[in-house]
Amino acid sequence: MSSRISGAIAVLLALVSASPPAFAEGALAFGTPDDISKNGVAAGYAINQDSIEEAKKLALEECRKGKSAPKRTTDLCRVYETFKGRCFAFAIDPKDGTPGWGWHLADNLEDAKSIALQRCKATEGAARKGECRVTKNGCDEKK
Repeated sequence: MSSRISGAIAVLLALVSASPPAFAEGALAFGTPDDISKNGVAAGYAINQDSIEEAKKLALEECRKGKSAPKRTTDLCRVYETFKGRCFAFAIDPKDGTPGWGWHLADNLEDAKSIALQRCKATEGAARKGECRVTKNGCDEKK
């Protein structure tokens, strides 16, 4: 191989390795009424989408599908966050009629789960201590 070709390959490899990683797009949507214990909560997410617009659309669709929340709650669904290359977690007390709910967006899945769970525990009430569970989580990956 000629030194000219070797040099060109070396420059190309240096440029590729110096480029920042490309991430897909993600979004979180929630429908959160004033009284979660009476009206539930709706949540939706999208990760690994090609555009912010597509991520928002899919997160809203999932939020509005909310099978366990009444229509008056799913009607409240709005996009709260968009993100790239981050992780999310939702935590909730799975028993109907309870207020425990939390979510978090972090740079890694462990932190997202831990803080979502802490936030849920802060709202779960004395009678439900220890009942919060992480129900959904994921990370927006490099494309």
